[in-house]
Amino acid sequence: VGKQFGVAFGDSPVISTLPQTELPIWGYEWVPQTEELVIVCSNKEIYLTDNPFNDSASTDLDEVSLTNSGYQTVIFTKDGKSVITSSFGGVQVFDRKTGELLKTIDETQFMLIKPTADEKKLVLGRTGYVVRIIDMETWEEVGQLQLQRIASAAWSPDGKRLAIGRRSTSSTLENTVVSVFDVSDPANIDLVGEFNVPGEIDSIVWNSSGDRLVVGGFVGAVSNERVFLVDATSFEILGTAGGLNQSISDLHFIPNTNTVIASGPN
Repeated sequence: VGKQFGVAFGDSPVISTLPQTELPIWGYEWVPQTEELVIVCSNKEIYLTDNPFNDSASTDLDEVSLTNSGYQTVIFTKDGKSVITSSFGGVQVFDRKTGELLKTIDETQFMLIKPTADEKKLVLGRTGYVVRIIDMETWEEVGQLQLQRIASAAWSPDGKRLAIGRRSTSSTLENTVVSVFDVSDPANIDLVGEFNVPGEIDSIVWNSSGDRLVVGGFVGAVSNERVFLVDATSFEILGTAGGLNQSISDLHFIPNTNTVIASGPN
């Protein structure tokens, strides 16, 4: 396997060699509270190590193996305690350091899993199934939404509203609905508003103030409209953007700005 390294940016960039593994690396995650680095290998093994950019940090690797092998979605909670996975074994929660199974939330593999920014609530969605709202302290269901053709979802910054994009029912991809719900009380969820955009909505993102939404996804090659800026109060489309990509797979606001980064295959 090739050499892994990281770059610390400051007055002058410093390149540090990261702890080495025998298997290809699938991804990295940070544990903010403890400054540990999580290394995910191609065989689904997970390793934890102290911050490699700290000169005094140990380079020893602690292995954590999860029984929910072959997972497609992995979420590392910010408190450094849990790992949430979704695979053929369903949606499960593991102890981050021991790999012990703590809870099976659902035996169904949900493709869409999104926690709120404060990690108090979790939304689970998949086409053909009800949308489930999960309390992340008890891991129990606290609310449901009866929606079809779920494609994407995003929580508002305060965790009180949830935007959900649905797949188009039209072969011409001209009528995709995005719905925004008030989920401040998950047991009594209210529809706040809806808007329609063309295409399959693969990504939704809120700005930091929660007054704007940006949605994007797949649109036919002849269209120049692939990213849509929406007023999150009136639900009017304020503007559109094209780009080189026929499909938008991910959107991100740069924190505390109105600049959006869009990515996807050409």
